[in-house]
Amino acid sequence: MSSRKIKAEEMMRQYTSEFSEVQVAKSEDILELKRKGDCPVVLIDVREREEYEVSMIPGAITSTEFNTLRNESEIDENTILIPYCTIGYRSGLYSRKLIADGYKNVRNGEGIVLWTYSGGRLVRRDGKNEVNTDRVHTYGSKWDVASEEFKSVQFSSWYGIYKGVRSYFGL
Repeated sequence: MSSRKIKAEEMMRQYTSEFSEVQVAKSEDILELKRKGDCPVVLIDVREREEYEVSMIPGAITSTEFNTLRNESEIDENTILIPYCTIGYRSGLYSRKLIADGYKNVRNGEGIVLWTYSGGRLVRRDGKNEVNTDRVHTYGSKWDVASEEFKSVQFSSWYGIYKGVRSYFGL
């Protein structure tokens, strides 16, 4: 096992430990669930638009799309909801919110970084089509531990300042 993957797994365990009430869904297990097709699985990408525009897990929907879906139709109670982000923290927060909203079948995805080690592919959206890509948004240099088979993209340091200013002024 590569030192990058070991570091990614350690980071994921550290970030997801705050959400002990939510089971972590390993990427390999998600691939198997989707392959079997025994029960519906909804992957929810909770990252920023700038992140998911670079790449997503195939078949995933954004949190905005999920919110529209759940407002327009009933989600079957057997559906497994798996939010994911870069390494499991933001998706842990979102998982916790889904549980508070009454969803019972929620797992916290271990993140797109560890997905890159699972043999799963990544896609970017081109209109309504999904196109394979070798790029992955790793948020920042601290989380740049994706498989070297993928090209890492990150926010610039200015992006953090921009987000902070927007938050401060309530924009």
